[in-house]
Amino acid sequence: MPRYFFFVAYPDREFDDPDGILLPGDEAAIDYARGLAEELARDRQPGEPEMTVIVKDVEGTVIYSEPVR
Repeated sequence: MPRYFFFVAYPDREFDDPDGILLPGDEAAIDYARGLAEELARDRQPGEPEMTVIVKDVEGTVIYSEPVR
């Protein structure tokens, strides 16, 4: 199974995912990212800067990004 890394990017900083997670493929990684974005949106505080969930594969290629609204 491929490993995917999920990052949360703000305009001025990025929180990385050094360990990643094993998932069956790109579609599973995208579904996971969408769920993460939904969870972050629920917890987002008023006035908090915009953020984006970014998914990278093991080679560092961005395969998906989802703004948190």
